[in-house]
Amino acid sequence: SGAMELAPLYEAISFKRFLEESLKNGWNLIGTSLSSSSVPLQHLKNITYTPSILLLGNEGRGISPSILSICTQLVNIPQVYSADPINSLNVSVTAGILLHELNHKRNNTST
Repeated sequence: SGAMELAPLYEAISFKRFLEESLKNGWNLIGTSLSSSSVPLQHLKNITYTPSILLLGNEGRGISPSILSICTQLVNIPQVYSADPINSLNVSVTAGILLHELNHKRNNTST
Protein backbone atom coordinates (compact mmCIF):
# COMPACT_ATOMS: atom_id res chain seq x y z
CA SER A 1 0.00 0.00 0.00
CA GLY A 2 1.04 3.63 -0.29
CA ALA A 3 4.33 4.39 -2.05
CA MET A 4 5.09 0.67 -2.40
CA GLU A 5 2.51 0.54 -5.16
CA LEU A 6 4.47 3.16 -7.13
CA ALA A 7 8.00 1.81 -6.60
CA PRO A 8 9.48 -0.85 -8.88
CA LEU A 9 10.39 -4.06 -7.07
CA TYR A 10 13.21 -6.39 -8.04
CA GLU A 11 14.28 -9.82 -6.87
CA ALA A 12 17.89 -10.85 -6.39
CA ILE A 13 18.83 -14.50 -6.10
CA SER A 14 21.93 -13.61 -4.07
CA PHE A 15 21.77 -10.44 -1.98
CA LYS A 16 25.56 -10.32 -1.55
CA ARG A 17 26.12 -10.78 -5.30
CA PHE A 18 23.64 -7.99 -5.99
CA LEU A 19 25.56 -5.69 -3.64
CA GLU A 20 28.92 -6.64 -5.15
CA GLU A 21 27.62 -5.88 -8.66
CA SER A 22 26.16 -2.59 -7.44
CA LEU A 23 29.56 -1.69 -5.97
CA LYS A 24 31.26 -2.50 -9.30
CA ASN A 25 28.75 -0.20 -11.02
CA GLY A 26 29.68 2.77 -8.83
CA TRP A 27 27.14 2.53 -6.05
CA ASN A 28 28.04 3.54 -2.50
CA LEU A 29 27.10 0.87 0.08
CA ILE A 30 26.31 2.53 3.40
CA GLY A 31 25.88 0.10 6.29
CA THR A 32 24.80 0.77 9.85
CA SER A 33 27.07 -0.61 12.52
CA LEU A 34 28.01 -0.10 16.14
CA SER A 35 31.58 -1.27 15.45
CA SER A 36 34.63 0.86 16.17
CA SER A 37 35.15 1.26 12.41
CA SER A 38 31.84 3.08 11.93
CA VAL A 39 31.68 6.87 11.88
CA PRO A 40 28.96 9.14 13.22
CA LEU A 41 26.24 9.75 10.67
CA GLN A 42 27.10 13.41 10.24
CA HIS A 43 30.58 12.40 8.94
CA LEU A 44 29.26 10.54 5.88
CA LYS A 45 31.37 11.36 2.82
CA ASN A 46 31.09 11.19 -0.95
CA ILE A 47 27.32 10.84 -1.12
CA THR A 48 26.36 14.04 -2.91
CA TYR A 49 26.62 12.71 -6.46
CA THR A 50 27.05 8.98 -5.88
CA PRO A 51 24.05 6.65 -5.97
CA SER A 52 23.78 4.89 -2.63
CA ILE A 53 22.27 1.79 -1.11
CA LEU A 54 21.44 2.08 2.57
CA LEU A 55 21.82 -1.20 4.47
CA LEU A 56 20.03 -1.65 7.78
CA GLY A 57 20.49 -4.69 9.97
CA ASN A 58 17.91 -6.30 12.15
CA GLU A 59 17.50 -4.96 15.65
CA GLY A 60 19.07 -7.98 17.31
CA ARG A 61 22.14 -8.95 15.30
CA GLY A 62 22.60 -6.08 12.86
CA ILE A 63 24.09 -6.60 9.40
CA SER A 64 25.92 -9.87 8.80
CA PRO A 65 29.74 -9.70 8.82
CA SER A 66 29.92 -10.82 5.17
CA ILE A 67 27.78 -7.85 4.11
CA LEU A 68 29.54 -5.40 6.44
CA SER A 69 32.85 -6.35 4.84
CA ILE A 70 31.80 -5.01 1.42
CA CYS A 71 30.25 -1.73 2.62
CA THR A 72 32.02 1.39 1.41
CA GLN A 73 31.04 3.27 4.57
CA LEU A 74 29.85 2.22 8.00
CA VAL A 75 27.86 4.69 10.05
CA ASN A 76 26.26 4.93 13.46
CA ILE A 77 23.76 7.30 14.99
CA PRO A 78 25.39 8.88 18.02
CA GLN A 79 23.23 8.88 21.12
CA VAL A 80 23.48 12.12 23.06
CA TYR A 81 21.81 13.76 26.02
CA SER A 82 21.53 10.58 28.02
CA ALA A 83 23.47 9.23 30.99
CA ASP A 84 22.76 5.70 29.73
CA PRO A 85 22.69 5.87 25.90
CA ILE A 86 20.70 3.35 23.95
CA ASN A 87 22.91 1.73 21.30
CA SER A 88 20.16 0.23 19.17
CA LEU A 89 17.14 1.97 17.71
CA ASN A 90 14.06 0.53 16.07
CA VAL A 91 14.97 -0.14 12.43
CA SER A 92 12.20 2.12 11.11
CA VAL A 93 13.39 4.99 13.33
CA THR A 94 16.97 4.40 12.16
CA ALA A 95 15.84 4.44 8.52
CA GLY A 96 14.02 7.74 9.01
CA ILE A 97 17.02 9.40 10.65
CA LEU A 98 19.44 8.12 8.00
CA LEU A 99 17.23 9.10 5.07
CA HIS A 100 16.75 12.57 6.54
CA GLU A 101 20.52 13.06 6.91
CA LEU A 102 21.25 11.71 3.41
CA ASN A 103 18.65 14.03 1.93
CA HIS A 104 20.05 16.98 3.90
CA LYS A 105 23.61 16.27 2.72
CA ARG A 106 22.55 15.90 -0.90
CA ASN A 107 20.60 19.16 -0.84
CA ASN A 108 23.32 21.10 0.99
CA THR A 109 26.54 20.29 -0.83
CA SER A 110 28.55 22.54 1.48
CA THR A 111 28.08 20.10 4.41
